This record gives sequence, C-alpha cells and structure tokens, in this order.
Amino acid sequence: MSSLSALNQVKMEDVFQMQEGYVDGYNNQSFRALIIKVSDIDVYAGEYENGMYQSKAKKLRHFIEVESDENVGRVLLAMLDDREARWKRRIEYSFDDIEDKYEKDACDLRDAATAMVGGNGYSSNEERLNADIAKSKAVLDDLISVCERLCINMTYTQNTKEDIITDYIRDNLKSMGYGQVLDQTRHGISDSGKDAARVDLLLEKDNKEVAIIEALKLDCINSSLIKIHVDKAVTHYNALGTPTFLLVYAGSQDFGDFWSRFLNHMGNYDFVLECKKAVKECVHPNASERVCECILSRDGFDFPVTFLVINVYKRVNQ
Repeated sequence: MSSLSALNQVKMEDVFQMQEGYVDGYNNQSFRALIIKVSDIDVYAGEYENGMYQSKAKKLRHFIEVESDENVGRVLLAMLDDREARWKRRIEYSFDDIEDKYEKDACDLRDAATAMVGGNGYSSNEERLNADIAKSKAVLDDLISVCERLCINMTYTQNTKEDIITDYIRDNLKSMGYGQVLDQTRHGISDSGKDAARVDLLLEKDNKEVAIIEALKLDCINSSLIKIHVDKAVTHYNALGTPTFLLVYAGSQDFGDFWSRFLNHMGNYDFVLECKKAVKECVHPNASERVCECILSRDGFDFPVTFLVINVYKRVNQ
C-alpha cells in the first residue's frame, strides 16, 4: 500500500481528469505501456482483471492502493512528465491564452511522488530535502485528518492522559497504512546520554522511517517542559534526520491565545541544532488545529520539523 495521502489522491483525480473513468491523455495501449515500462506491472492482467477495475481510472486507483511507494511514485512522475509536455505543446500552438487550473495541484503531486521514490535518484541535497518536506507534508495531512476526529470526540479532553491520546492517534495512523517500529527503546539516546531513548511514535512505510512523533500536553506555555520534549525529538531521538513532529495537546480554554503564545515562544526558541529556516506559521487547517514548521540541520543534513498544536479542551458540565 502506498503512502499517497487522501488529499493528494483527490488532487490526482483532478490533475489527470479521472472523474469519467479515463486517465488524461492515454488510451488503453499507451496507459498499459507506460506502467509496464516504469514499474514492470501489467494493470491489464492478474488481480487487475477480476472485473472490478475495468476503466483506466479504476486501475490507477487500485494501483495507488496496493503497490509500493517506489512504483507508485515512479508512475506518477512519468505521467506528470507526459502531462507537462502536452501542456507545453498546447500553449505553443494555441492562439488564445490558456491556463492550467490544476498546475499547483500537479506541482504538489510531483513533490509527493518524488518523496515516495526515495533518495537514490536525487541530484542534490536540496532536491533530497524537498522530497523529505513533501514526505513530511503527506504525513501531516494524515495527522491533521486523525486529529480532526480527536477534537470532536468527547472521550478525549484536557483531562485525558497523554498516553491515551497518543494511543488513539497511533491506532488511527495504523489503519491508514503506517507501520510502527515496536522496539522503540533502542532508537537514539536518552537525556542522560547513558541509555537508549524511547520514541513516542516512530512511523514507517515500506521498511523506511517516515516520521518521528513526540507528544506532550500543555495547559500553558511551560518553557522547561517544551525544551525537554523538543530536545528529545530533534536531538536525542533523531540520529538519521527523519522528518520530525511535535504534537502538543493543548488544554487551554482560550486556544487562540495559547497558539499566539506558543508561536511566539517557538519563534524565539534556541534550538540545540542549527536552524536553517526559522519557525514559520502555516495556514490553519481548522479551528481546533494550528501548525508551524522549521528546517533544522544535523551535521550538515537538513530535515523538516513540524509543530502541530491540537485543541483538546472541552467544556464539561459539572
């Protein structure tokens, strides 16, 4: 199963005009040839020919669902290259101004596909970092989706233990195709530097680390507690420079004020590692979640760090 997020799958539908069962620009023969050439998989044979996947669009959706990240990423990149070439020809030979209204979605899909292929084909560290950022955004999309359900679930409030909330997130991510490294006690080093560290969540897909997640509960801006968890996640745990997430379960009645204070605190935070790109606020996903991000560097290896703050506060009648 590939790691292509639900959001990017929606973008894929628009970019390749799949709503009527077609895949933009391909007939059956050219579609089959491209996928065989790129992945050595025939989507007109085997499990794809059981009667459920007759159209090109259905075959591509099933391909995204069941095949590996590397194969899915390579097929999407090849299709995006074909699409870009077609658009260049249309613009060159058109007498009228035409606009690709899905150009931004195509760029986002290319970033995601590049991340899925992995690092072997990168021509520069910048290209590798961009792929890691795309991978991180795909994980973030799924985290936001899980936490939306958390925020409206009355079972989880400011009084719920941190571990129970994290277990809810873990179980939902597992249902979305993420694996969890169970032997987390041997990942990185502890604060003392004498023992192995324990990661809250270490996610993997296709036997590769895709995210380190450290979680904490806050009802106010506790600078010492924040420092403990940030230093753990980005310094002690993260020997490989894996995309890193700090999940903050906010138990403050005034979430807007809490977020403003948290954002200001992180904007002035003195990271142990070199900060290559300062903490920046992202577009708010919804009323109960806030996001900011930065780029840190470990021994010259740059990696993305994302802070997702979730409002778990709920007014409970006494």
